[in-house]
Amino acid sequence: MSRKNCFINYRHCNLRPENTTRYWQLLTLFLLLICAGSFALPYHVNAKENMNGIYILPAGGKGIDNEAAGASFVTGYSIRVAWKALEPVKGQYNWQPVDNIIELAKKNGKYVTLRVLAGIDSPKWIMDDPNMPKLKFISRNPNQEKYFNKPVVLPKLWENSYLKEYYTFLEVIAKRYSNEPLLYWVAVSGPVAGAACPMLPRQKETVKALEDQGFTREKWRKVWEEAIDRTAQAFPRKSISLCVDVPVFYPELADQLAAYAVNKYGHRICLQSNGLSAKVFAAAKRNPKFDRFLDIFRQYAGKATIGFQMTWAAAWRNKGRDRLGPLDQAVDAGIRLNASYLEIYQDDIIDPANAAILSDASKKLGTTVKPVTGEKGIDSNKGDKEATIPIEGNTRMNLKNILLELNLTGEQKLQVKEIMRQARLEEQNKDRQKIIDQIRGVLNETQRQEFDRLLMSR
Repeated sequence: MSRKNCFINYRHCNLRPENTTRYWQLLTLFLLLICAGSFALPYHVNAKENMNGIYILPAGGKGIDNEAAGASFVTGYSIRVAWKALEPVKGQYNWQPVDNIIELAKKNGKYVTLRVLAGIDSPKWIMDDPNMPKLKFISRNPNQEKYFNKPVVLPKLWENSYLKEYYTFLEVIAKRYSNEPLLYWVAVSGPVAGAACPMLPRQKETVKALEDQGFTREKWRKVWEEAIDRTAQAFPRKSISLCVDVPVFYPELADQLAAYAVNKYGHRICLQSNGLSAKVFAAAKRNPKFDRFLDIFRQYAGKATIGFQMTWAAAWRNKGRDRLGPLDQAVDAGIRLNASYLEIYQDDIIDPANAAILSDASKKLGTTVKPVTGEKGIDSNKGDKEATIPIEGNTRMNLKNILLELNLTGEQKLQVKEIMRQARLEEQNKDRQKIIDQIRGVLNETQRQEFDRLLMSR
């Protein structure tokens, strides 16, 4: 550049040559400030397109079914694990429940979501601490059969003595998993009664008991805002799932927490409800109060990731209750509310009758459906593993898939399960014909004919 052009440029910038040193000093300082600001902002993983889709949700206490783990329409696995299982002794940790499923995800090319259950699932050392303030009431929730009409004792969920212990644990688990590439999101938890959400018992008797022991709406809102912040800070590279199912007596909390989280963390936030069902979400007769709740997901579509967990499994109708309605209608209801992912109970995932519904849903959710041909991962069910038997040379099959098509009675299922258990114990699974003959002995004539036909066809 000529001296003349340099002078012209200085004049254009209203600078003289003698001021160039000051000019470059200011410019350097400005660039450094930009860089410093960039590094101060927490990096996070937004939901990638291939993270969208269906996540397997095992029923409480069960692992991921090894056959379902590699299903082409499944994007990942939703882990629900109790704090008491991960830290049974204060300061001593058992990461195997989480590590096993992450390993399974690696083998099958899937993602993982993590939800720690606290509150009633807090470690025994928390519950036994005489200095830990306790919350006591009688459970009147018929959906929680284990506790129904029984005294429930929890830590006082809004007290610092409890929250300090949980957030100490949160920092430890974050150090272990915050950089795990397969971990999609972590749920906000800590001040929870049972499920990882702000929900509290709804009965007037219980609400009064809470209030008598120091509960206020203002405390509950502030505690949950802190829980959002703590989770986001502990996992700065991950998306954060916030369940907005809230106490019936405090409906405005859903709007307040959604606004707080999305305004502060934007697309890092996954807003979800754990109560997706056709009976409520797709009901022909609209409930104005519930419509207000659904408006949250409409309002924040495009500003946050939207997801839903099924309230029940279609497969559980034989338990005497149908809280879900038709599975396809429940799935469609979630998709219409802009869902990017759906958590569906494993019992519905493994039912062959649902394969077409779930494959279609996976595509609508934006998942690239492709077969997984890699090595199978470990079976996180451990003792509930089904025997896999080689048939006709190199062909392998899982008898479970065939047995599902035979409509076995409850008694027959127990007998077959015992055959499988004995086969594992006695290592008889190498003798495929012996196991097949034992199963045939459990079946009636019609079932045996169909069983034999299916064996031949596969």
